[in-house]
Amino acid sequence: MADLLPPYTPSAPSPAYSAVPSIAVRPIGAFRRITDAATVVLYEQPYGILQPVYRQNALVHGHITVKSKDFLTEVSIKLEGEMRVKVSGNSTRVSLFSTLHSLWDSKDICGDRCSAQAMPFAITLPSSYRYKEYVYPLPPSYDDHDGTASVSYTLTAILSKPKQLVSLSGNRVRISIPLHYHPRFRPNLPMLPSELSFIPMLKSYPEEWYQISTIMRTRKDYTPIEVDLFIPSVRVYTFTDTIAFHLQLRVPSSLKASRGVPLAEGGVAFATACGTFHVRVYLLRLRQTARRPSDTKTKRRTVLGEGSLEPVDVTPPAHSQRSAGLDVLSWEGQIECTRDVSTTGFTSTHLSVKDYIVVTVTPKYPTDSPYLRLQHCQPIRLVTDPWSDRG
Repeated sequence: MADLLPPYTPSAPSPAYSAVPSIAVRPIGAFRRITDAATVVLYEQPYGILQPVYRQNALVHGHITVKSKDFLTEVSIKLEGEMRVKVSGNSTRVSLFSTLHSLWDSKDICGDRCSAQAMPFAITLPSSYRYKEYVYPLPPSYDDHDGTASVSYTLTAILSKPKQLVSLSGNRVRISIPLHYHPRFRPNLPMLPSELSFIPMLKSYPEEWYQISTIMRTRKDYTPIEVDLFIPSVRVYTFTDTIAFHLQLRVPSSLKASRGVPLAEGGVAFATACGTFHVRVYLLRLRQTARRPSDTKTKRRTVLGEGSLEPVDVTPPAHSQRSAGLDVLSWEGQIECTRDVSTTGFTSTHLSVKDYIVVTVTPKYPTDSPYLRLQHCQPIRLVTDPWSDRG
């Protein structure tokens, strides 16, 4: 089967009473940044929010009020985004976009007669950015908290003074406001409830399951162990979904495989005539960085959640005619994201974040086992919003 994922869709605009994930429902008001020189107001932000939040294609709009336009030559507003990565101690900065708009200029026809009070502005966030000849979707705000990778967006009000009035701080006053860019997406299709048992669901709704088949290879002339993992076919899940799965191993009968026992660290262990094997299913987030797109990627792996495994005796009909000489071990399980994650995966020039469901089958003593460790990573997408029949 191909590993291409079905598309996810942008979520419909949130109603006026809602906010982004992890923020309780609050009335919509305005965000204010007040300084000695000016006040910047951003509209349509939840009351009490510490950082303005915008979704894809959002309109960043508000107004600037200056205390006095005396000794000012221009008032402008700048919206910009940048990506920073650090690999082996070397840093790279990539400008995603930068747009500058003049709101007031003393040289304009109206000049001194024009009020510098409540100067409005409205800038639409771009949906993509260009790097050389390539175009990428605009990545969400991101911070690895260790200084090795970040994506940031900033709105800056700039108050310019005549050159003859330059002070120690320069001839410009800058009021910078970090913005949180939080695009929201939802699955294209609903997922069957996770509490339903796999076997009857496979019989009634086979199209609801996506099958991943692989084998555990051997060093010697042993029969491979066949592995099948079934996950909900949509393969796009929310951060709060409980994802049901079914795992089946077909083990050579000559190995006399046991049923398996749970492990404290997650997964199960089953014994065979050639040693014990550990089985594990988990959610993985893979972050890759590079100083240049053509460079070798530096990888960082984070486990987002461990899958539970419960043994079942019933063999799915799809394998009722399995090859002779194989014993079947089957487990039903559930997995969910247990870490505090709210950023969807993305791909860009120097930084990418991707999510996977991973199944591993590992010999307890790898160097002594005739079987090689198996790890299969199935790409999935974790998104912000649940499926809705309203789009």
